This record gives sequence, structure tokens and C-alpha cells, in this order.
Amino acid sequence: MIRKEGYVLWPAYFDVKNSRSQGRRVRSGLTVQRPTADDLLNACRRLGWSAVKMDGAYPSSWFLKTGYVVVKPPEGLTKNAVIQRVGEELRKIGKR
Repeated sequence: MIRKEGYVLWPAYFDVKNSRSQGRRVRSGLTVQRPTADDLLNACRRLGWSAVKMDGAYPSSWFLKTGYVVVKPPEGLTKNAVIQRVGEELRKIGKR
């Protein structure tokens, strides 16, 4: 596997239909309906972070080619903090 610079964010982390065991990583108040990699990319850019969209499938649902985003946030932020901020931004931009 090629090592990426930054954190990998999958749309499954933010999908309202997923349970925690299915890959959701945010609380239910930050979930959205059918997020896409483009939505994640837009949210990351609105936060001022450099991000790149890549093709791929979430490992537990390998048959759905959703894509993912590699984001490079400022130093000192953990992946969990990045996920929470992106979830908040998705809710702000009106993705319900």
C-alpha cells in the first residue's frame, strides 16, 4: 500500500444510514444523507485545508466505488478531530 500524506476520509464516516459498526465515525447529529467524496472535498477546502479526491471503495463495502479524500490539516490535529470538523462543515453547507 502506498503511504499517503495526510488523513484518509471516507464518505461512510458521515453517512446517516451507517451504524458505528458499519463505519460511521461521527455522532448522529453530524451525519448527512448520502455524502460523496466531492462533498468531503468541498468541506475540507472550506476549512482551508488542502485535500485531494481519490478513486476507491471503502474496504467493508468494496462493491461501492465511493472514492475518498486525502486531507492535510494543520499540525496538531488528530484524525478524529479532523473527522468531527468535517462533519460540522458538512452540516453547515446544507448537506442534510
